[in-house]
Amino acid sequence: MKSIIEIAETFLEREYIYQPSVVPHDVDHPFLNNSVTGVSNPDVIQELNSRNIQLLNIGGQHILSILDSPEVWELYKKDRRLILRESKKPFDILYMVNKPYRFEFLKAVLNLLSKEDFSELFADVWVNNEGTNHTSVFTQKELAELFSSCDPEYLMDEEEREVFRNLPDELTIYRGVAQRRENNVQVFSWTLSKDQAEWFSRRPAGPCLPPRTNGVVYQANIKKEHIFAYFALEEEIIVNPPKLYNITEL
Repeated sequence: MKSIIEIAETFLEREYIYQPSVVPHDVDHPFLNNSVTGVSNPDVIQELNSRNIQLLNIGGQHILSILDSPEVWELYKKDRRLILRESKKPFDILYMVNKPYRFEFLKAVLNLLSKEDFSELFADVWVNNEGTNHTSVFTQKELAELFSSCDPEYLMDEEEREVFRNLPDELTIYRGVAQRRENNVQVFSWTLSKDQAEWFSRRPAGPCLPPRTNGVVYQANIKKEHIFAYFALEEEIIVNPPKLYNITEL
């Protein structure tokens, strides 16, 4: 854990990028996406108070703005460092890392994780992140190797493993995309649910925007031996992309 914590601290020390035109995520940084954030360590809170740095107490949460001064930014990082150093499990640290940086963090600590820990973390990052099929951190070949190396007992939960065990030898699967692009097809994420694929093809580009009208739904076949995992959320099937066949546009 010590080495994992040290790597996390290098991510913490990166400078944030202020992007005021992006609301609400006005800050880009491995540990936060909003300039208004909280601190929890009592020593840090006391230090902030002693320096007359304004804190808002909202529901027991001590809130500040890292934009107020370089001093505030340093004390925010001190708060995070103290929490990191108390972490007992890799999962504790992963949840502190901002979602867009989790693949990068996972790659940085890859050789420090047990097979069990990696399998559990990899599944969580995959299911809870957007754009996983086109991550710039891992190539498609590397992702396939990582899925192959995972322990199914930790990659999937009990109900997911039960569904996986009962899959037929050959499956029909679906994928919905917002735009017709070649690199949207030969990817890992498909679904058993045609309805779910159709929802993805119509998913709005952002909040308060209407459903898309130019989306596409694909159908394909895959043999069970070329499936890496089943995730219950969205009835997702993780396949080895080159093994897809009979790909058709519905």
